[in-house]
Amino acid sequence: MVSRLPILTLSGDYLSATFSASDARVVRCYWQAVSAALAGNAAPIGCFATVTVHDRAGTVYYVLTDLDHLYRCMVRLSDAKCRRVRRILGPRRGR
Repeated sequence: MVSRLPILTLSGDYLSATFSASDARVVRCYWQAVSAALAGNAAPIGCFATVTVHDRAGTVYYVLTDLDHLYRCMVRLSDAKCRRVRRILGPRRGR
């Protein structure tokens, strides 16, 4: 199974790519770590500092983990892109 998901690259580019099931899981976990970092818990995002994912075309992506750069990039995202990220994260548990 493949999934088309957004990714925030090391350079701060917001791209959409098609990933295998295993890389899609990593991308989803990355977005959960981004959400945690934006909420004040930066620990999970550090786990992605050396992580790479590969799209179906073979392109290698390093994800953005620098908190200052991450904050700047998230502020610049359009509403549509933010909604896409929220859909990936799914409903919040415990609410």
